[in-house]
Amino acid sequence: MATREMIKLDNYETWGLNVSETVGIGGANKTGDVMMIQAMFRYLVMHDRAWVVGVKSLADLPEVNGKYSGKLGRVILNFQKKYNYLVLSVDGLIHPANYKNRNVKFSSDDKSRLMTITLLHTEMWEATETKIDYTIAILRDFAGLGVWIQ
Repeated sequence: MATREMIKLDNYETWGLNVSETVGIGGANKTGDVMMIQAMFRYLVMHDRAWVVGVKSLADLPEVNGKYSGKLGRVILNFQKKYNYLVLSVDGLIHPANYKNRNVKFSSDDKSRLMTITLLHTEMWEATETKIDYTIAILRDFAGLGVWIQ
């Protein structure tokens, strides 16, 4: 089941979403985790950030249904390839992060890299107008997602 947790990134704390197990090519692909990743990519496109995801429109994304598909796998892999200089690995998988008692350091100047889920968190935060809590905002757009997030 996906989780809502406090993330500290460069000493700034904010709520974020995390997967419980891997999502993507060869991953565990649990329903709640898959649904959350599907919703995150769609949320970005719906908030004028298709260029971040690397797609042209919502039609290029899978539906938010919690079922893993090759389409989602391609979106994840293409996202990682697009940001290969920012992510830790380009393996087609989104791995769960451990944010407990951590301050994730990130600066494009020092060539630091993030896990894919953490990069998605930063993009979701940027996409949400007036910097409100995107973990609440995404539930307004994808009401069925709420039962899958702890």
